[in-house]
Amino acid sequence: MNHSLCMSADGGTVWAFGDGDYGKLGLGNTTRQLAPARVEALHGVLVKKLAAGAQFSVALSRDGTLYTWGHGMKVFLVASFCVLINITVRNDYPRSHNFTLKL
Repeated sequence: MNHSLCMSADGGTVWAFGDGDYGKLGLGNTTRQLAPARVEALHGVLVKKLAAGAQFSVALSRDGTLYTWGHGMKVFLVASFCVLINITVRNDYPRSHNFTLKL
């Protein structure tokens, strides 16, 4: 079992379950979670899209902020035009880093 992410229809709640290694569930620990558990770190964030990689997770909020957590998260964005993206990297609880990437 790897891991899965799901969210409420309004994007206001995100749940994660599966293997918790590298903190990829976003629950603040590395414990395996057999039933969906709320990702409290995203409380108050309206999520538009979710993705689960091998050892990391990604959430894109409605305001364009990209949240990542887990191990070895690298985001490669390729565009033929200039885009301004606000990225919040959450990969080391409880710290988070905010930066803006201009392509």
